[in-house]
Amino acid sequence: MKKFFEKVGENFSKKSPALGMGGAQGRRWGGGMMVQVCGKRGEIQMERKRFEIPEGAVDIVSGAYCLDDKTIIGIPRDVTEIVIPETVTKIGVFAFSPTFSFGNFTKLESVIIPDSVLNIGFWAFSGCSSLRSIEIPRSVTAIYNGAFDDCSSLTQIKVHPENEHFFDEKGVLFEGAKPDNSKYPRVKLRRFPAGRKAREYAIPGYVGEIGERAFDGCSSLVKVTFPDSVTRIGREAFKGCSRLAVAELPPSLRGIGDSAFEGCSRLIVPQLPHSIQEIGSSAFEGCSFLGTITIPSHVTTIGAGAFAACRTLAEIKADGGKKAFHDRDGILFEGEKLHTFPAGKNARRYTIRKGVTRIEARAFEGCAVLAEIDIRGSVEEIPNGAFRGCSALAKITIPESVRKIGGSAFSGCSALTGMNIPDSVQEIGSFAFSGCTALTKIEIPDSVQKIGSYAFSGCTSLDGFMIHPDNTVYREEDGVLFEGRILRMFPPGKKVRRYVIPDFVTEIGEEAFDGCSMLEEIEIHGGVKKIASQAFCGCSRLRSVVMSDGVEIIGNRAFEGCLSLKSVRIPESVTEIGRLVFLGCSPHEKVYVPKRLHLERDYFPLERDRSFGCPRAELVEYGGTDAAAPAVSENLPPEEGGQGNGKSGGGSPAGVTVKV
Repeated sequence: MKKFFEKVGENFSKKSPALGMGGAQGRRWGGGMMVQVCGKRGEIQMERKRFEIPEGAVDIVSGAYCLDDKTIIGIPRDVTEIVIPETVTKIGVFAFSPTFSFGNFTKLESVIIPDSVLNIGFWAFSGCSSLRSIEIPRSVTAIYNGAFDDCSSLTQIKVHPENEHFFDEKGVLFEGAKPDNSKYPRVKLRRFPAGRKAREYAIPGYVGEIGERAFDGCSSLVKVTFPDSVTRIGREAFKGCSRLAVAELPPSLRGIGDSAFEGCSRLIVPQLPHSIQEIGSSAFEGCSFLGTITIPSHVTTIGAGAFAACRTLAEIKADGGKKAFHDRDGILFEGEKLHTFPAGKNARRYTIRKGVTRIEARAFEGCAVLAEIDIRGSVEEIPNGAFRGCSALAKITIPESVRKIGGSAFSGCSALTGMNIPDSVQEIGSFAFSGCTALTKIEIPDSVQKIGSYAFSGCTSLDGFMIHPDNTVYREEDGVLFEGRILRMFPPGKKVRRYVIPDFVTEIGEEAFDGCSMLEEIEIHGGVKKIASQAFCGCSRLRSVVMSDGVEIIGNRAFEGCLSLKSVRIPESVTEIGRLVFLGCSPHEKVYVPKRLHLERDYFPLERDRSFGCPRAELVEYGGTDAAAPAVSENLPPEEGGQGNGKSGGGSPAGVTVKV
């Protein structure tokens, strides 16, 4: 069956044709070049729901198939089997992943890979939840990490016996030369199929390393037995193995990668072997059954949050030896840096004494009992996530030495009602106080020169900012935070029903009004040029939006979750509209759109984007020789009982509903 191809953009050539995103030739979308396979798109046998990719393709590129609302372009949504032709040499990143194709390929049960494929890319089949088995041909030389992640039905990975780079044993994938009965090299365990129902697994004695995400999502596993040959457990190797309770670490182990056992909530670790030298970030995060941990003397590195949110961990001890780490009263220190405060330690008040110069990122994360912290050391930074999730923390004293409050430093401290930020702090990081639901007031000193994105998102009780009058970057008017001409944040707890954007504002920032559930009316004057992403997200009572001509950009999900909006007019001045602008809004919403935007497939490749994320909304074109659309969202055309008040005069829009 002969197929024909032509060059499209940069991803396609006669010598090296590729299967890529279907769509308009050379059009940029989603950050990648959309390419079109010309001629027949493939042969479909609907009785078997089998799709054959056209012969002649060489690379199945990243995100090979995107979707419109009903089908993947070129492949029906419910296809269960895909046949790859023998001309293909590479399966790209996210090629068949539902993660990239907006939920498709979830019914895919089988893929026939020919003996021409050399590489299987990162996350190529990630999330194919119905995929039961996969056969790796002898030609494959590289399988990149995550290729079979989240394949929850996958029970076996078979490898051709003549493959020189990979082999399988009882359906488990290994990388390296297959061992014989004599001397053999160490190999890496690459993937244990997540769909297996085995409760126990003994890792073969020839394995030297557990690969990245090798057992990720294996929710049936209760016990894993390690041989003495294993020297390293890779990143996220057992992440999310929620039933894993027994995993006695071997005496040969030297390194545990980042998040290796994260989320193994039932895991009981009797002891860390003396051979261990490295413990990665979040290695045991969320392991709820850890009581006491002893750090062996040979350990030289422990990553941030290695024992974060281990709610029963009451004490961390450190052996002598090289003394890279030591403990004081069950708290782990690295030199003069406070490294980890055990989340299960029964202490309501703690003083960080003089002499402590640094706090490790996430040092106190998840300490649900702590209610008061007094920092007396010469600490210069409250690092990222330092007190995240300390839900009882109501009082904290920050010294004048602190210059920076890091990202998510106090995120989720739901008992914190206020804080005195000293006049030494110059920067407040992103999400620094997000989710501090009891926070009512915050004072920003004149020293602060930078406030990161979403620093106060989710602070539902916050009713006003107080900015020092000498601050040269930020200011407040009526408790609203501004950065120059940008409206940065309207306090979510401010009890007002109507707000008019001040005349000096040219931009409404990201999430500026996020969660302002009391707000019902907003008036945006013509001087505002940009409404940023999620600017009004979650304003559930917002029913009236006046957008004057002058607005040029409306960002992604700008009005997401505005459930009370019934009608809104997009000004004729708008030149750029983001994705899913009205996601989750009222199904009865009517959106008036300037004709010149041309709501066609070329502008919005996905159907859900052409409806602005609200598929049942009525899109009405206006402009040109037609009368203007209503300027106020609650006004309806005269035939529906309303009176338009656009700048060009009232009257009903004579545009037509756009059908997509």
